[in-house]
Amino acid sequence: MWNPPRPPRSSSHQIISALADELQLSVDQQKELSAIVDDTRAQIRAAYAPADAQREQLRQQASARIRAILTAAQLPRFDAYRQRIDEQRKKATDRPLSLH
Repeated sequence: MWNPPRPPRSSSHQIISALADELQLSVDQQKELSAIVDDTRAQIRAAYAPADAQREQLRQQASARIRAILTAAQLPRFDAYRQRIDEQRKKATDRPLSLH
């Protein structure tokens, strides 16, 4: 159940701060930049949503197929493994997307 790499992640604050320093942005420009970053993040999330749903469906199908070949003793270990992977995935998806 391999996950394709996602873009690197960084916070909005990091992006705005880096550009403000590099380009010496005014306060007004930083406010406009913040709105642009927020809007772009929302668009990126919307673009990923269909693929995320399809990937989750495929993961569920693969898990069902794997469970079908496991013994009763192996099932709880597989479930624990899946839970760890799901927790790692949730932590990774809770971070903001990078706009770099």
